[in-house]
Amino acid sequence: MRTKILLALTLIFFLGGVSAAMAKMNKIKPAAAQNSGKTNTACVQSAVEKRENAIIAAYTKKTDAIKAALETRKAALKEAWGKATVRERVQARAQAWKTFKAAEVKARLAYNQELKAAWATFNKERKACKITETNDENGATDTGL
Repeated sequence: MRTKILLALTLIFFLGGVSAAMAKMNKIKPAAAQNSGKTNTACVQSAVEKRENAIIAAYTKKTDAIKAALETRKAALKEAWGKATVRERVQARAQAWKTFKAAEVKARLAYNQELKAAWATFNKERKACKITETNDENGATDTGL
């Protein structure tokens, strides 16, 4: 019985907190207050276009680099299995995997740097547009790609 009461109280407190948070998030200001009378949305659209193109280019570069690393690994592993001794095969396979891992890490790090740069440029350009939206985009949340 105590467990049910405790569970019910916890649920009530949780739902109360969630509903208060949702009420705060859903508070909509009049359009005039949001933009301070400015409708320079074309400026932000241009900034979004640049940001998204930069993200797409960075992702394409990352996937191309990883694809090249996979092709190199494949060739190195095939060659490794053609070695005459067990020791040579083991060393060659280990080197193939080590080289692949290094290339993969390099591609991922370069992608993350380009992604951060794209978002930094966007934030700078968006601020220059002087639009004060209360519900901003959540910057750089797609770094897990």
